[in-house]
Amino acid sequence: MPEERKVIYGTDNFGYAMINTAGEPQFDAPVMLPGMTKVKVEITSNAIKVKADNKTFATLPGIKVRDAEATVLYIPYEYYTDCLGYIENKNKMVTDTGIKKNHCIFFTSNEFDDVTKEETLVLHYLYNVSANEPSFESETVGDEITPTELNINYSADESTFVKDDKGNEVGYGWIARTKENAAWFDTFKTKVLLPTEEVIG
Repeated sequence: MPEERKVIYGTDNFGYAMINTAGEPQFDAPVMLPGMTKVKVEITSNAIKVKADNKTFATLPGIKVRDAEATVLYIPYEYYTDCLGYIENKNKMVTDTGIKKNHCIFFTSNEFDDVTKEETLVLHYLYNVSANEPSFESETVGDEITPTELNINYSADESTFVKDDKGNEVGYGWIARTKENAAWFDTFKTKVLLPTEEVIG
């Protein structure tokens, strides 16, 4: 078996899907958000130390928490109205209501194996996130135009209706594109892929 020597790079195919709670919960069709330059997913897990006999008697696993940050060059107004609590008024002015909606976000990254020279596309899902509206900053134009980068911060939770094969509620999942699952994988721009969904080749 060849040695694995992989690097992860790039980010693309950033999008979101609203959680539809009318009837049985499900996801609406995905909406693509072009212009992402960077994404970061941070994981924290605070272990609980139980003391006895003047020492650590046991260490209990803590709750794993995921937070994410997407850096984009532009946010369409649909994202403000779908996810960030804005409404579009009759005269097309967009105003903040302060009532945000949880949704799913997804993006792809690339893995390159320097031994086999194979490149793999990996799709990542955060199935239940709440987004914080980015701060806005703009500068006067000088000799060069510097685009404004907007940072969207996400708090992620497990979904109450996305579950894995063991019935666990799922907050995060990823899947690599292969020859066997390519036809199913490539539908991710039109529907949210789920952990228990049958792969049709």
